Amino acid sequence: MAYGASLARLFATWAVLIGAFTSAYYVLCRLGVLLFDASSPGLEFPFSFGRALYFSVITFTTLGYGDIRPAPPVSEVL
Repeated sequence: MAYGASLARLFATWAVLIGAFTSAYYVLCRLGVLLFDASSPGLEFPFSFGRALYFSVITFTTLGYGDIRPAPPVSEVL
């Protein structure tokens, strides 16, 4: 498959993964599923698409600032 041999393919894969999780977080939050700890200081309600993208990128890059914390059990599965 030569994964990683092409930078364009690598970045496209990352973009698809981040986009998929961003969409999942956003849609599930809009449906009322509790995914995040309400006491997270970086979390504003209603949960916006931008916040979902931010959380997805921070999680994907493993920076983990801790300003938005997942609430078990659904978000831990994701």
